[in-house]
Amino acid sequence: MNTFGIDPRVWMAVVGKQEATPALVAFAASLCIDGLSEGAMDAQGKPKGPHVVVWQERVPSAWDPRVMTWTPRKSISSMDEADRALGCDGASVAVAVRASLAEWVLAQGNAEIALNALAKWDRKLATWCAAAIAESVAHHSRPGEKRPLQTANTVRDWIRGKATAKQVDEAISAASLAANDAHNVYIMTSLPPLKSAAVAATEAAYAAYDAALYAIHGPSPVVFRAVAHAAVAGVNARAPAVFNERSWKKAIDAEFKRLREVVAKGVVSYPNRGLIVSSQGISTQAVVAGVVGAVLGAAVMRAARKA
Repeated sequence: MNTFGIDPRVWMAVVGKQEATPALVAFAASLCIDGLSEGAMDAQGKPKGPHVVVWQERVPSAWDPRVMTWTPRKSISSMDEADRALGCDGASVAVAVRASLAEWVLAQGNAEIALNALAKWDRKLATWCAAAIAESVAHHSRPGEKRPLQTANTVRDWIRGKATAKQVDEAISAASLAANDAHNVYIMTSLPPLKSAAVAATEAAYAAYDAALYAIHGPSPVVFRAVAHAAVAGVNARAPAVFNERSWKKAIDAEFKRLREVVAKGVVSYPNRGLIVSSQGISTQAVVAGVVGAVLGAAVMRAARKA
């Protein structure tokens, strides 16, 4: 499986292995960004570059991924660091790291396992993915209920630097009220289809609640609960409460696995910190481009005056 089209050597070396971690996957992707061609090797046949500190076994006239051996001496500690890193030929590794991590997510047993590992590596990335999970089930809310979706969007804005911790706290309260309102509907109705819909709405609100809570307050277990709430919401939204214990467990397990796709897409869509607009409305790259442009412009003017 290689859904995101990552470098096959990353897949062979780390993504498909049980012992792989997000840090190791990100590191391997940063090394393979330029393909580790012959031109990227030093005189001893080892990869060059500031982040290239591994080696692989040499085979005649080729680099065979089946015999590649990674020996990492450092790692990439977060997605922010990946966005600042450069490959062996100076190329950005941001896209490669996201694609490789997304592929790694799909190779995990379920979304909870993947999100657990991501949370240990990069809290903000895990928060972003939890918000993506909440957003994916927000449509199960009661008709006209916008608070769960708004909560997920507030969490994403907080990651982008466009929302404050106070706004996230307000979103937490809003999602909690939405969950309580949906639960009251569950209590008041006796029809199984309506009860299932009420449960789906309640769990969708709690998924958003946990994503926001994890963002600024909660310990790691909180982010895992977002997966469980979303799974229960998805199962209840699809059918009335007619499951026996065995079929219910099977449906929940399938939903846990399906949510891997949501986490993977969340990893791919995680904002590049170098492109995030600051509170002054000026991005880091825009500042750099402006400085370079000013320097070049001044040089052209001086040359024109001399002419």
